Amino acid sequence: MPELKKFEYFFLRYAPYPMMDDYVTFGLVILDTAPNGFAGVHFMENYERLRILHPDADLDYLDFLKYDINEHLQAGAKKEELFAKMYDCFGNTVKLSPYCECLAEDGAAAMKLLARGAIDLAIAPQIDKSEPKGRSAILNKIKNAFEDAGIWSMVFKQMPVAEYTYPGDPLKIDVAYRTSKAVKMFQAVSLKNRIDGAKGLFFSYPPLVAGINTKEGLNAELTAIVEDNLDRTAPHVEYAFDMMKRTGIAVAVTAELPLIAEQAHTELMT
Repeated sequence: MPELKKFEYFFLRYAPYPMMDDYVTFGLVILDTAPNGFAGVHFMENYERLRILHPDADLDYLDFLKYDINEHLQAGAKKEELFAKMYDCFGNTVKLSPYCECLAEDGAAAMKLLARGAIDLAIAPQIDKSEPKGRSAILNKIKNAFEDAGIWSMVFKQMPVAEYTYPGDPLKIDVAYRTSKAVKMFQAVSLKNRIDGAKGLFFSYPPLVAGINTKEGLNAELTAIVEDNLDRTAPHVEYAFDMMKRTGIAVAVTAELPLIAEQAHTELMT
């Protein structure tokens, strides 16, 4: 008879309303209790069910979480270390379920079975006719401003930063272009309700600056584009602005996009 192994697992839940018992399970982490055993992470593919229920969800931040968790698992992090890291880094919208135990012959098969019952659920096709919100709305305004300036086709879109930072880094820069002295980048960051997306920039920007300087011999300039009508006195907004300032990330509101696009037009045409 095949030997059964003991595994510990827990789910990651997207819960933007802390006062309500309402969440979407989007991730799973499973660990073999034996030393140097199986360790795996599984996230919802394409976040389709999450996007339908929470169109403002910052999916880039969830991709960053998956990458970060996997890095710690591959480095052999113990359960206690992993829990401490998660509680330290997770935003208020991501919660952990109580951890459970199961017996299985194979960790990968157990992870697939658990994910099938809690994460990879089939949903009926739906058409979302609502106006874009959050990061999507900011992205649309960036695109419109660069189109109006006649340079949308001249800039890089969704530039992966992994070639400058670390293999597997999931961050992609929304818009970028080169001048003779710098790589100029623009990233839509919604701070309306939370700062999850900004945290990915805090993590990746310093190595991105170093990587661009080393590989391209150019400076790096990143501007985070945020909403116009933010409450600058809100603690999470103050924290995000302070952290971006400390890491060298400039901040502009969407109302400034026409001027930003005109400057980009001038630099690209000279």
